Amino acid sequence: MIKLNPIWKKPPLELKLIGNELHLWIAQIDLPYDSVLRMVDYLSSDEVLRAKSYAFSKDRERFIICRGILRTLLGKYLNTDPRSLKFSYTYYGKPSICNSQINFNISHSGQLCLYAFSSKNQIGIDIEQIRYDFDEFDLAEKFFSQKEIFQLKMQPTQLRKKAFFNCWTRKEALIKAVGEGLSISLDSFSVPVEPYYSDDLLCIDSSLGNTSWESCKLKILNARENYSSAVVMMEMPEEIKYWKWDLMSEEEQEVVKKIIP
Repeated sequence: MIKLNPIWKKPPLELKLIGNELHLWIAQIDLPYDSVLRMVDYLSSDEVLRAKSYAFSKDRERFIICRGILRTLLGKYLNTDPRSLKFSYTYYGKPSICNSQINFNISHSGQLCLYAFSSKNQIGIDIEQIRYDFDEFDLAEKFFSQKEIFQLKMQPTQLRKKAFFNCWTRKEALIKAVGEGLSISLDSFSVPVEPYYSDDLLCIDSSLGNTSWESCKLKILNARENYSSAVVMMEMPEEIKYWKWDLMSEEEQEVVKKIIP
């Protein structure tokens, strides 16, 4: 059964995480160059160095936009200057904001970036633009569980690439939520691979030994056509809200601030 895409709405001017709410954001990251220059001003020196490490200008610009939007959103949630935010990282590389209880995660691919925010829930999010120039079974044998490989082989030929990326993003979202990165073997747990699912929230198969994940919930996003995306939560959220980051709305808000201090 086909699950409909979420409706991404224009956000309110004031952002608040109430209770165990989960806020999901989508952003188009191929923006005019003047927007890239504006976002650079938000970044820390180490983020600028990381941007410079990308070989291609498009990758540098997309990284700058993704991090700039992240800082913009965190600044709004925390009611602080985005430039003043200090990131810390776990041993496995998961970021957090120093002296803050807000949990967040970010993923980008192609022209899109997804963000997840919660004040009481550990979360992981992933998005991948679907490609067709590879052998899905070759990669699946290296990274997927036997149960997932079987499910992949059961899919119609025309849906197997989609199913592969579904499996990949769902697994990535889980290890990002757990916060242990690639120290977790990707073939040590199983997720559903079907391109479409009627269930709203799915459980992770922890039969391979990861019993601490039994409360995890997997949500399939289907954020855009030709993309696979998913979010994993360590516990059931009270409500999920879908917001769309829009460059024009940001500019409009700045104009309003100047007119009405």
